[in-house]
Amino acid sequence: MKLDKATLEIWGVVAEIVAALGVIVSVVYLAIQIGEGTTALQMQMHHYQLENVNAPIEHAIADEGLAEIITVGVEDPDALSKPDWYRFCLFQLLAFNSWEYGYHLHSKGVTPEEIWEGVDAAYKNLIRTQPGLARFWKEWNHAYGGAFHEYVDAEFAKQGGD
Repeated sequence: MKLDKATLEIWGVVAEIVAALGVIVSVVYLAIQIGEGTTALQMQMHHYQLENVNAPIEHAIADEGLAEIITVGVEDPDALSKPDWYRFCLFQLLAFNSWEYGYHLHSKGVTPEEIWEGVDAAYKNLIRTQPGLARFWKEWNHAYGGAFHEYVDAEFAKQGGD
């Protein structure tokens, strides 16, 4: 079988088409893998956020004395001794760190909107219903910077607690 120039050109075009299809299939496969990886990363970040939210709660559950400090501190912070106020503030620091973590995940588009809405609403509710948090924020807001600091300041201003 003798191959002429026209036959070779046809086979060359066929080979280019097959190669192009191979590239397209590879790109589609990679896009699917990236999408699955993004979903997995979002779920992992959500898991970390839940751990951050749960850590202070677990401390309060396990330590009856801390639970008492928190209960008094959110309602009447002036009723706490200086050491108890400090423990209250450290507890709130953990809680606000969790809110900050969620805020930054959301601002980077990592946390799905429906998850952020619940987390954010819970913290805003605490600001609205727990007067001791206004004093905490006034004394400890220096621990936070940038956009999150401004965000929380704005929330306290809405509540009349700045």
